[in-house]
Amino acid sequence: MLNKMKKTKAGFTLVELIVVIAILAILAGVAIPVYSGYIKKANQAADNMLLAAVNTAFGAASVEGAAGAPGMLNNHGRPKQASATIGDEGIVVKSSVDTTGGLFSKYFEGNDGSFKTYKTLIYDSKNGVFTGSTIQVSTSLDEEGNATVTVTTEDGETITYTATKAQIDAYNASTFGQNMSPDALLGEVGSLVNSVSTALGGGSMIVGLIGEDTLTNWGITKDAEGNYNNADLANALVLYVAKESDTTLLSDLNTAIASGNVNSFLSGGKLPVKMAMAYGMMMAFANSDKADAITVNGMSAEAYMATVNENIAAAAASDKGQSEKLNDIMTAFGGISALMEATDADGNNVFQAYATQDAATDGNGYINTMQVITANLDSLRQQGVIANGFDDGAIAAILSQVLAG
Repeated sequence: MLNKMKKTKAGFTLVELIVVIAILAILAGVAIPVYSGYIKKANQAADNMLLAAVNTAFGAASVEGAAGAPGMLNNHGRPKQASATIGDEGIVVKSSVDTTGGLFSKYFEGNDGSFKTYKTLIYDSKNGVFTGSTIQVSTSLDEEGNATVTVTTEDGETITYTATKAQIDAYNASTFGQNMSPDALLGEVGSLVNSVSTALGGGSMIVGLIGEDTLTNWGITKDAEGNYNNADLANALVLYVAKESDTTLLSDLNTAIASGNVNSFLSGGKLPVKMAMAYGMMMAFANSDKADAITVNGMSAEAYMATVNENIAAAAASDKGQSEKLNDIMTAFGGISALMEATDADGNNVFQAYATQDAATDGNGYINTMQVITANLDSLRQQGVIANGFDDGAIAAILSQVLAG
């Protein structure tokens, strides 16, 4: 009897302990990532609340500061430039109408902490608000005004970007710098180029345009079966467009604009480059101050351009053959002619006034933006532009800083 009682008081066997430990390990493997996800979402939510408070204070400071600095506002009535610093002392926001950040501190209370996730804030001059980024971005200017932007990724990798004073000035003087943001410009141009890439079917036609040697230099190689990744080729095509955009093509486009026949500019080679440049210029017009005076099919000029882009994307995504797709894309692209022909309430052709007064400045801004991209190609590749494209939030944030100077 005593022996039986002793047996019933025996502990767990080794096998039972191993099974329990294995179960706990599995549960931990499931629970820890889920818990980390909750923490990340909570931090993101806290950051968004703090970001909203920053933008509210910045808006109030901008209204007060604008009264004493009207020349430092863009066509949307926003400060032309602004920057935010996140540090131990809290958040400091300076702008073209609040150069010391004094007005911001007047309206922003509880400035004794920093963001949990966001490491830098990027200014959207069109909407007059800041957006957050999880990368660390710092800018320095040399004595001549040339900018160097140093990026520290989440992995601790350091990547450097540069822009000359002339490039920065050209961008900021244009409608792109005044009323748009770099991610808006590159996003729209990238969308157009991707539609053309889809119509071309990727593969040999894009390879023929760019060249295998260039693709290899850009780190794009064939897989084991001898094929390129079509997504990589589409993003490479955007880089090709930037690389091939030059003053000679711009001069040809300005001639076509002056004659009112943009389609004549599209003939010949380098179709994706020419379409992107013409589309970029029409975007600038649609976002310009002058275009506020017109509507097309009951839409604002900006909304109408968005419709043109949607029609181009729909044409590219159809099940038709390659040549039919390209014809449909060209037809959809031709929708910009309605924007060029629109008149204001007095019957004046607004685009003609734009072509005479502003097109050269905007064209120069477009070319210089493309030159900045080309000059920083290695850094963009390192940042992942081939895999992720210009729609990647980090790349858009970086280019905003580079072009802001």
